[in-house]
Amino acid sequence: MLLLLKMLSTSATASGNGVGGLFFPSVMMGAALGGAIGHAVPGSPSLFAVVGIAAFLGAGYKVPLAGVAFVAETTGAPSYIIPGLLAAAVGYLAGGRASISGHQRFRRRSDVSSRLDVSVADAMSREWTEVPPSATIREFVSRYVVLGRSKTMPVAEAGRYIGMIRLDSVRDIPSERWDEVTVEQILEPGHPAADPAWRLNRALSVMRHADLERLAVIDGDRIVGMVSASEILRLAEVFDTVAEQEPG
Repeated sequence: MLLLLKMLSTSATASGNGVGGLFFPSVMMGAALGGAIGHAVPGSPSLFAVVGIAAFLGAGYKVPLAGVAFVAETTGAPSYIIPGLLAAAVGYLAGGRASISGHQRFRRRSDVSSRLDVSVADAMSREWTEVPPSATIREFVSRYVVLGRSKTMPVAEAGRYIGMIRLDSVRDIPSERWDEVTVEQILEPGHPAADPAWRLNRALSVMRHADLERLAVIDGDRIVGMVSASEILRLAEVFDTVAEQEPG
């Protein structure tokens, strides 16, 4: 009953912009639920109450270590720390990404797509090497791959985009035929291209599904730039560094 009343009163106060914090109500609700479980199952009710506090703080504020520190400081019982740590970790994982604190931000390097919400046109490279469709395989391998310093290159004729060619595409062609087989003959159809208005997270997703390290940026049928996965990831690292240096 205490847990139910505390949930209703805290929700009503918060939704009505009433005065009061959420930290100690979370502590009270965690203690009430843990204490109730402690009376229903064998064990120490105080231990279950402490575990409930740690779980609620870990889930609500996404600060599991702070919950464990609170448990350690208020109880002074070393035996409560490990159960409190486990409860806080479970609460943290079960609570998802939502947090009671509206100003709390997540800065995970793996979550590239949520932060790279800039257009491809703002991040694409405007320097690239095109491979003509009439070039032989030997010319592509010995000249264009070295010149462009990439294993994936755009194939174009007079600026008109035709497709992308990868160094892996010549693997099954005998070396004695490299002087007679042209790039156009082994060009794989259906390679995707990016629009300048796309967001970088969409371009990265397309490259991942097409197993491409680079993507041509097309305006109509003309190449206007190139975007690569490595450059996107480097840009993500720059964003992380800037975010860490922001005041507050």
